[in-house]
Amino acid sequence: MKAKPSTRPFDAASYLTTEASIAAFVTDAMESGDPAVLQNALNIAARARGMAQIAEQSGLGRESLYKALRVDARPQFTTIVKVLGALGVQLVAKPLPRKKLQPVAAKLVRATKVSKSATPAKKDPKRAAASSRPRDRQEG
Repeated sequence: MKAKPSTRPFDAASYLTTEASIAAFVTDAMESGDPAVLQNALNIAARARGMAQIAEQSGLGRESLYKALRVDARPQFTTIVKVLGALGVQLVAKPLPRKKLQPVAAKLVRATKVSKSATPAKKDPKRAAASSRPRDRQEG
């Protein structure tokens, strides 16, 4: 009888041994555009380093760190920045690829049109004075 091969669940944390590997892992997560993916990547990277060590270096309590990085949490941006710093990586902005830029640019154009149309037009001084006078009420 053949012995069954033993398997264990994959854990990316065991492969994150350097700042460079953590930076690449977190960068891939950020490029997904999904905040939940980034949060999970930070959780995995923090486990790779050791939650206690990351908590100490970030100035967060260990339990607070666990809570901030769990799937259903909504951590503050300052918490994310502290965790990134404790991991030895930084947040970097770079231009979007052209194909992703189009939808973002379209949203910005729509938002600009809405905000311009919501801006009040210059008022005629005579109309402004007339509209500021109290009007007679009709009772009926």
